[in-house]
Amino acid sequence: MRVFTYRLSQVPGILRENDLRQLFPRETADITVISRAPDPYPSRNSEAQTITITFQKTPSFNDSLSIAGGEALLRELIPEASLKANDVIIDNHFQGLTPLNSPNEDTEILAEYV
Repeated sequence: MRVFTYRLSQVPGILRENDLRQLFPRETADITVISRAPDPYPSRNSEAQTITITFQKTPSFNDSLSIAGGEALLRELIPEASLKANDVIIDNHFQGLTPLNSPNEDTEILAEYV
């Protein structure tokens, strides 16, 4: 089975999993949220998160994202998403840091990278 994994950056921290699913109105049943962590490059929103999501079927925006070079503002691919996630960036190239979790402050981290 082939799955399609994407990274969402600059996701507002107030968006919950159900809100994320609603950003993709044509694919809600096929989405799995894989990871959620603080965005390593927060711009205007210090509560921004990076999220990785997987689709079980080819999402409707996949071809448009490929034409855009693998990265675009989500609102450019799915206009309905602009109401809740105006500045969210979606990509499939994963260039740069992609945090996969948010450990507790009292957890000692020796090294973590992929």
